[in-house]
Amino acid sequence: MDFAEHAARGEDGARTRRALPLEVLASLVLHRLCLPHSFAPHSRYRDGAQGIALRTIAFMINLIKLLLLATTVVGSGVWIWRTTDPDPKRYRASLSPQEIQTSWKRAPWVISELACLAKAAGLRSSLAFGIANAGAHYSPFWHRVSISRAFLARLSDTDLRLILAHEVAHAARRLQTFSRCGAIEEELAADRAALQMTGSTPEQWAEAIRASVIAEPGMAITNQLALRAEVLGIQLEEP
Repeated sequence: MDFAEHAARGEDGARTRRALPLEVLASLVLHRLCLPHSFAPHSRYRDGAQGIALRTIAFMINLIKLLLLATTVVGSGVWIWRTTDPDPKRYRASLSPQEIQTSWKRAPWVISELACLAKAAGLRSSLAFGIANAGAHYSPFWHRVSISRAFLARLSDTDLRLILAHEVAHAARRLQTFSRCGAIEEELAADRAALQMTGSTPEQWAEAIRASVIAEPGMAITNQLALRAEVLGIQLEEP
């Protein structure tokens, strides 16, 4: 071996030694971030078709996991939104200035009734009161009963008290309301509890529903309401 050949081989060896740390680093990054443990390359020179196939499979697995995580997050967000804010603005009724003023004056009476009904239902914590865009609803996340200004201004004391009792009954079943928000079984349980708390009859319940539909023109008697009335032993007709 002459001096020139030895020098050339020495230069190639130096290049190999300089390239080795980068290849080892790439292998470690691939092992930690891209591939499961069983897919980690066992050779620092594994760059053939098998290595590419393993990296492709690992990428697809991670992509599927990412899609499943995104679906779970979005689904949870929708569920939380429906639980904490079931109050669409599209059903909000138009009120006259006199009705708005009446709703403000009625609020202290509603707060007092909520406290009495909460005590009758055996609630240990006080209920918050809020103004809804439409109708009446209980938010288990905030432990709050919200009533629309249309209900406050247009419903009689008897009808409004029965509706308040229904929402307080949901508050008394807070954990069940979290998991079964809007389910007909939960609504029926609240209906029965409201009738018991107020000493009302199913006919008075039906009258309160009809008055609510009149007070909120954007609302209607749904199939669920008709089924709830049937379970209570009455027929619910459109006002």
